[in-house]
Amino acid sequence: MTALVSVCIPAYRAERFIGQAIRSVLNQTLTDFELIIVDDASPDGTWDVIESFHDHRIVASRNPRNVGAAANWNDVVSRAAGRYVKLLCSDDWLRPDCLARQVAVLAQDDPHEEISLVSARRDIVDEVDRVLLAGRGLATMRGRVPGAVAVKTVVRGGTNLIGEPSTAMFRRSLFDRVGGFDPRAAYMIDLDFWLRLLDHGDFHGIEDTLAVFRVQRGSWSATIAHHQAAQARAFFRRLGPRGEACRTRPALAQLTVADIRLGCLRATGLGYARNAFFGLQAARARRSSRPVGAPTSLVR
Repeated sequence: MTALVSVCIPAYRAERFIGQAIRSVLNQTLTDFELIIVDDASPDGTWDVIESFHDHRIVASRNPRNVGAAANWNDVVSRAAGRYVKLLCSDDWLRPDCLARQVAVLAQDDPHEEISLVSARRDIVDEVDRVLLAGRGLATMRGRVPGAVAVKTVVRGGTNLIGEPSTAMFRRSLFDRVGGFDPRAAYMIDLDFWLRLLDHGDFHGIEDTLAVFRVQRGSWSATIAHHQAAQARAFFRRLGPRGEACRTRPALAQLTVADIRLGCLRATGLGYARNAFFGLQAARARRSSRPVGAPTSLVR
């Protein structure tokens, strides 16, 4: 029997946290799922942790060589046989009712398949599970939102209001149709994919917090924030009326030059705010001698 949901975990150097991610899937109230894990030739003990789990719903494999994040994301989702897909990064985890709540939205819409993407709010935690930001995401996008309206809201917000992969669920049938994850999108790879899904249907935002996103250990420098802001600005400009994408994508038709300018301004401001926030967290961690993390994507 084919599972209803495919939860896909692409893993690399995930020895410390992937066990928590896997347990969060196995503990879901909805049990009709397959859990597909692809380890991208991790040099640490990631594969040993994966092999320590024994559940018939787990299908795990290990790449003979490292292929990179984007290729591994596409690979793990391409193996999905379920009607719905959740991509779960190996250091994030899900609340117990996450799958059930998101499947309920998509399943109710199945006769028409007018909703292409559902997401929820999430908590942002550090390496010791301390909550840094609670209930983040979505902004005004609660309940059902037309695809073009969701795209405009995201662009004007200057950041990924939909959230990281752990927050979202989408239809498997749309993955091949939109071309999967684009490695050229870099920091915007998840948002780029979400907006292409919204070319084919509406968005539904669940106000409750159903996922947890963990920030990664790394540099706290302003360089990361500046790179993220610069890529966000370039990404939004490509979507606007003067960009190439708007000529072929219906969900972009309502975007105006003013929307793009506002989004770029907010992306710049968010870059500075993000750097200041995580700098403060680093200072606090140093004072308390606790481990710290650093942002790998935009903090919404």
